[in-house]
Amino acid sequence: MIKYFRAGYSLFKACILITRYSDITKNVYYKDLSLWIKLWIFICGGYKQHHNLAKALEKMGPAYIKIGQFFATRSDILPPHLTVELSKLQDKVPPFPRQIALNIVQEEFGNNEIFIKFSEPIAAASVAQVHFATLTDGMQVAVKILRPNIHKKFAKDIESFKIGTNLVHYLFKRIRRLKLPQIVNTLEEWVRDELDLRMEAAATSEFKEKTYGDHKIYVPQVYWDYTTNKVFTMERISGYPLTHITTLRNSSLNLSHIAEHLFSSFIYHATFDGIFHGDLHQGNIIIMPDSTICFIDFGILGRLDNKSAQYLAQILYGFVKRDYYHIAKLHFQAGYVPQHHNIHRFSLALRSIGEPIFGKSANQISMARFLSDLFKVTESFDMETRQELILLQKNLVTLEGTARTLDENIDIWKVITPILEKWVKENLSIKTKIQQTIVDLAEKFDSHFNR
Repeated sequence: MIKYFRAGYSLFKACILITRYSDITKNVYYKDLSLWIKLWIFICGGYKQHHNLAKALEKMGPAYIKIGQFFATRSDILPPHLTVELSKLQDKVPPFPRQIALNIVQEEFGNNEIFIKFSEPIAAASVAQVHFATLTDGMQVAVKILRPNIHKKFAKDIESFKIGTNLVHYLFKRIRRLKLPQIVNTLEEWVRDELDLRMEAAATSEFKEKTYGDHKIYVPQVYWDYTTNKVFTMERISGYPLTHITTLRNSSLNLSHIAEHLFSSFIYHATFDGIFHGDLHQGNIIIMPDSTICFIDFGILGRLDNKSAQYLAQILYGFVKRDYYHIAKLHFQAGYVPQHHNIHRFSLALRSIGEPIFGKSANQISMARFLSDLFKVTESFDMETRQELILLQKNLVTLEGTARTLDENIDIWKVITPILEKWVKENLSIKTKIQQTIVDLAEKFDSHFNR
């Protein structure tokens, strides 16, 4: 009973806070909204002007910020004015005192003298905050400290989300394809990793390993001797965060090349290595003095299995080549679209979103709009929400916005085409297919005899 009471209290708190930042007396907007969105707006106090929704979610706490940031990417679920509003969510909260951070260091290492200098907080988010420090050997580092009692705060809100989504999933058959309970489970996994800074350190180390040899990007060195589940110490990076766009524009750096490198590196490592930064907002990207792009904050590390990486590469390549029937066939072969649908009709629907992007100037082509249209088409053909691609979609949309702040005329399709052509050449050749078939047969053979 206690957990249901907590869930009810959280829902009540959500209603109060959202209605506080909503004009519910004049505007109720139901047109063109799906059933569950109508329910959400009704519960929270229906309103048309959503300009304070982000502020309300920020007030409700870290778990609400995370869920809001997630739904900001789901233009296939939410109407555009809501996704635009949710995209304004900022995971910035007041810092806790420097002395509390030093006390946590003391608890974790038995003393707080491993740093000869330890700054005031230089950045603070809902999960942790960052300080600059100097090790006893003179090494300049950045130290991330987990917020006190953050586990309990997240646990209560996640429990409320689970109860709510399970109830909605049970009551409304129309939205079961969205797999809302699984979405909350995915959110819980992301949060669980974020609340253990050793996991972030491991993700940073793995990404650095996987991207070794890519001279366009850099990942900070992890100092494992000074890292625990509550403290993460890494190399301090000198440069300009992309949030300092005015400073970057006044510098001598070639911002167009940087924008291209951002996108090409993302697509390359997602398709070839099945790995990508899972939270690529501007604050997590630093441009070093030699134009190298440094990624920080790997609280979320995106992964694609071999099947999903192949799907991504082939579907993007299919749109580049305007081979809509091949893209449709991919969806059917992978089981993403149920077999009772007509493949030719699906191919025609894909053509309707692919053809409009050709013949337009670079600044008229939006990856975000393209992905939104693609999801709407797949929804009408009963394609279920694919958890492994949700995070990828979120970051592609974010990355496009970031790249366009550096160069508004960047031609994203031109940037990614050579990468996709290389992937097709290396992965779809007869030799590669034979090798993959041998590997698959060997795995099946081992699985059969190891039962």
